Amino acid sequence: MGLNASTQTRPPRIGLMIEASGGWPRSVLLGLLGYARPGRQWLFKHAGEQSHDLEALRDWQPDAIVARVADRVLARGLENWSGPVINISNMLPDQGFARIGPDDRAVGRLAAEHLLDRGYRELAVVADPRQGFCRERSYGFAAHCARRALSPQTIEVREAAVARDSRALDRHLVRLAPATALFCTTDAIALACADSAQRVQRLVPEELAVLSAGDHELHCRMSLPALSCVRFPGEAAGFTAGEWLAQLFAGGTLPRQPLRLAPVEVIARRSTDAMIIPDRTVVAALEYIHRAAAGPLGVAAVLDQVGVSRRTLEQKFRQWLGRTPLQEIHRTRIARAKALMMHSPLPLARIAQAAGFRDPQHFARQFRRHTGTTPREFRRPFV
Repeated sequence: MGLNASTQTRPPRIGLMIEASGGWPRSVLLGLLGYARPGRQWLFKHAGEQSHDLEALRDWQPDAIVARVADRVLARGLENWSGPVINISNMLPDQGFARIGPDDRAVGRLAAEHLLDRGYRELAVVADPRQGFCRERSYGFAAHCARRALSPQTIEVREAAVARDSRALDRHLVRLAPATALFCTTDAIALACADSAQRVQRLVPEELAVLSAGDHELHCRMSLPALSCVRFPGEAAGFTAGEWLAQLFAGGTLPRQPLRLAPVEVIARRSTDAMIIPDRTVVAALEYIHRAAAGPLGVAAVLDQVGVSRRTLEQKFRQWLGRTPLQEIHRTRIARAKALMMHSPLPLARIAQAAGFRDPQHFARQFRRHTGTTPREFRRPFV
């Protein structure tokens, strides 16, 4: 969908129907504003996410709207408005708007990887089956577990109900085996699980690990203990929305195919801060790799540290982690490089060195191999 002629005679106006309190929506807003400022003279008007908020935006005459379309009443209102819309929600995937959202199956896969890496073999996913994105996250989690011949339990809840009263979860949590890890498909569900665990006297993370999805920082930090979470690529989504709008204002159209962005990382907090791998050799090797990967570390140094043969250590790593010691070294360095690119102003050459890569070229090759993108492309929304 294109624009009318009035956009050529005044600065473009963009309506923002996105709640800014935290998590994915707030990160999207920051990414969009990061793209637009200071170089573009775009005008923004922030509104709520309800259908009546659209009426207030109409009087302002926006040229495009970026919205979190979470209910069908708002969706119908935006369709009737008939202007260009970028939807940043996966809640109503059947709507015809241009859409950017997290890759929900990849969210589930990353969650499973995080919990499996800590040695958990008793696993459960807590999800609202009425929400399509919850089902997709659950599927990604179960599929990744199946690769390790594991089948997680499924606990079905209604997100709104357990957010109001978490006691409905009590009967599920008391039946779980010791050292079970929960993947909660939303922050609200995770917060309710942590509350229920405290009430039924299941220690987190010693007896029950809880991993969230979404990183609404207020929810994650108000929990006791603080919740680990899968962080969504909100800044990258907002930056991409800015690129789409620039294309639109230059006379182009919005993409027809939805864009699904892989999650950025797991932010590890106390709720999954446990290592229950019973093999002391693997634990010792992991601790050494995580401590020393920023330096010139190779597999030989890890072998010297733990005192076993390479074949033995590789067998143990494959049994417990599904990868080799060398792959773990690369994975640890990539994770450190991602964190530095998101949170520090260091140039890429310095980041490569700080993460343990021998030179920027080696860093770029390994990063593309592991992530499918270049360091420069990954960093662009965070600069």
